[in-house]
Amino acid sequence: MTHGLTLGYVFSRLTKRIQPASTQSEMLLAFKAWEKAASVKFTAGTDARATQTMNVLFAAGAHGDPYPFNGPSVVLAHTFYPAPPNPEPIAGDMLLDADERWQVDANTDLFNVVLH
Repeated sequence: MTHGLTLGYVFSRLTKRIQPASTQSEMLLAFKAWEKAASVKFTAGTDARATQTMNVLFAAGAHGDPYPFNGPSVVLAHTFYPAPPNPEPIAGDMLLDADERWQVDANTDLFNVVLH
């Protein structure tokens, strides 16, 4: 598939519930699945605030946007539409609830949440 859009990503804050290498690996698998299905290519970035760059982070409770997380088992994650309608730097960002019981291949499965 030809990639019409290249998006950067930065893992700015990872969960402590899964080893960092496993967390990144699961997320990259989900990104690869998106690349197969859509005209998009994900590349590692260096600045989470750069245009067309997705900041990926785990946060708990109120974390600086209008949508605070509410603890385990309710809201797992949220993202923001790209620009427009959202302005940079929040456009396209992916935030995951740090209070969830994140796992690989079980229950609150990181790959499936990121893929969704």
